Amino acid sequence: MPITQTNRFGSAVQSVQRSVSTWLRILSLWFFGDYAYAVLPIGVLALVTFFLGERFDDFFLLPEWSFATIVLFGLSIRTIIRVKVHLQRVPKSSRLDSGIQIFVLTIVAAVLTLSLIILLQKGIIPRTAAPALQYVQLVLFLSASVTTLFAAEAESKPLIEEAKVPVEASDTWLVQRAMLHTRQACSLLALVGTAVDRVGHHAIEAEPSTDRSWLVHLADLRTRLGEAASLANDAVQRIAKLDKSGN
Repeated sequence: MPITQTNRFGSAVQSVQRSVSTWLRILSLWFFGDYAYAVLPIGVLALVTFFLGERFDDFFLLPEWSFATIVLFGLSIRTIIRVKVHLQRVPKSSRLDSGIQIFVLTIVAAVLTLSLIILLQKGIIPRTAAPALQYVQLVLFLSASVTTLFAAEAESKPLIEEAKVPVEASDTWLVQRAMLHTRQACSLLALVGTAVDRVGHHAIEAEPSTDRSWLVHLADLRTRLGEAASLANDAVQRIAKLDKSGN
């Protein structure tokens, strides 16, 4: 097999390994975080039912499923607000508002389902409605579980601010955001320089048989750094023009 194909295969394997490792970490943070506390009562009831030898016929009609659904959707709302406001620093966002409204509707649906199940247990609603309520309750619970998983995934990775500038943002806010991103860019470029120096040091001391699959990424790194330098130079020229117009 040619060296280039071997390097590409090794890079693809490493990429898959990183993705699997990342998702395992996200699943661990998701399950052992707030999700475990939300579903803990259901797990306890399942264990009690099993050890008592009782049947699970009406287990999925327990109101604890709806309680957990309400908690999970509430956690999703909290995560969405934190991601958009505290991480992306977007002052106003129509997508944020619409997303929260959707979750509010799902919470309302979960509360209504909970109310109907309680009425079913009290005999006010006929038993013929049990299969439909059971189905709706489980669908809402699974939807809330998936939503919290993707919310944990979004919260765990570094977020890049949207390319478009919010219309509602003030000039002071924009300048402050520019300063913050500039400091972050300087820190990241410093890390790039350190990584390149370390790789160069390892390459000098390495044996001829050492894996050099990283060579395939050098051209892309050079291109990215060139783009960053071009964008930085363009920003400096714009600042100079703005400074002249201000004076």
